Amino acid sequence: WRIGFSSLNYAGTLGVDMAENIGKKAVVIASDYVAGHEQATDFSANFKEHGGEVLDILWAPSGTSDFSSYINQIKQHDADAVFMFIPGADGPRFVQQFKEFGLAKNYALVDGGSVLNAPSTVEAVGDAVVNGYTLSHYHVGLENELNKKFVDDYTKKYDKVPDNYVINGYDTAKVMSESIQKAGSTEVGDIIETLKAGLSFDSPRGPIELDPKTNHPIQNHYILKGAEKDGEIVFELVRTYEKVQMPAEDPGYEKAK
Repeated sequence: WRIGFSSLNYAGTLGVDMAENIGKKAVVIASDYVAGHEQATDFSANFKEHGGEVLDILWAPSGTSDFSSYINQIKQHDADAVFMFIPGADGPRFVQQFKEFGLAKNYALVDGGSVLNAPSTVEAVGDAVVNGYTLSHYHVGLENELNKKFVDDYTKKYDKVPDNYVINGYDTAKVMSESIQKAGSTEVGDIIETLKAGLSFDSPRGPIELDPKTNHPIQNHYILKGAEKDGEIVFELVRTYEKVQMPAEDPGYEKAK
């Protein structure tokens, strides 16, 4: 059972959002390995389904430090936005160079891997994330009572704010506790039967349900935008997609090339 998210959840939702709210023409750049190909495929398919056009797809090997050749290729296209999936240390380097080479003035930057809003990225590149978009299944500023208490308690204990990785751990423990209580047992078979029947609860991230058809969470996804406010870099919630879920069957998207 998955408590976090899938490539299709993140990239697919961003494909819909970009087409409906940001622009109809995009260039995709992704790290050249399995997850990068999945993200590019899921984004492109959903972007096209909602009226978007993918002008080019660029593959950057993991460990790329100089993105100038890719940036020059992006500049050749009359695109509205650039969709990126470049995790790890490569991501902040691309974000910084995206700004340094002047692309931020002409293209919206849309991140499929929660790189932009990672504290390490903000610390490394500063205002290069401003006006960039990303997606997360959790946002520290969510206005629900559970989240307010969660953020307050976590900040007091660890002297930092929680992120989507923290909420994954928190809700994993919640699922374990809820399934054991519901099963009335700690036997693996009993817990599995409980999970197969479906499990739902309220989380700081919002309502969450484990779909018995897919073993994936049905949950809200949040579109966040980088901004500078009172001298600090923050990410503001701009749109919410409610009850995002995995399809019960493989959608059969044509692989991005």
